[in-house]
Order: sequence, then C-alpha cells, then structure tokens
Amino acid sequence: MLTELTGLTDGAPPAALQAALEERLAGADRAWLHEALAEAEAEAWSPEPANRPQWSLPTWETRFAEAGRHCHPAQAGPSGTPGPGAQDLADAARVLLLHAVRADHATATRLYTQGTAASAARSCSRCRT
Repeated sequence: MLTELTGLTDGAPPAALQAALEERLAGADRAWLHEALAEAEAEAWSPEPANRPQWSLPTWETRFAEAGRHCHPAQAGPSGTPGPGAQDLADAARVLLLHAVRADHATATRLYTQGTAASAARSCSRCRT
C-alpha cells in the first residue's frame, strides 16, 4: 500500500512533497531539511570549485546520505493518526534533494545503486580503523 508521501514522489510538484514532508517531521528534522535543501539549491547554481579535492563530495550528496539519520516522524500524522515511517520520510527528503540539484538520471542511478562515497567508506571493512 502506498503512503501519501510515496504517492507524492510520483510526479507531484516538489513543493507539494516538501509541504507534506514538513508536516510529518519533528522540529529539528524540519530545520535539517530546510538547511539541506538550501545548500542543494545553492550548489545547483554554483559551478563546481576547481580546487575541490577529487575525493570530496558535494554537500548535497552528503545530505542525501544523511537523510535516514535526520528524518524522523513526529509522534503522529497531521490528523493524529500514525504517519509514514522514517524510511518513507528519508526517501521523500532524498527526492527533494535530487530535484533541488536537478540531478540527471545517471546521478540518481549511481546514488541509489552504489550509494555515496561517504556511505561506501562507512561500510568498507578495509576503511575502518
């Protein structure tokens, strides 16, 4: 069964998805979302810095990876009923980030199939100290 947020990720305007998501996030998580989207918008319009190290990620990709840690449901949905789970909220935030940076198909595919370099480094057994 599709949740309301899942339905909104399928072609609804990003503003509608953002409004529905913000209704369901706890206060600190709403602040995180606003900051992440503002950073993504800024990066979308800025040329990539020539002096950025090859291994560093754009800030929005780090935020993409962080969404699961920062998108927690408020106690109940807007009408007092249980709302969508944390995974649905994180996925909605990720969709908004992809819209904000105008990610192409290749970028979205890479992030969903391989993850970000940050998430890969955390899971790599050789990278742990």
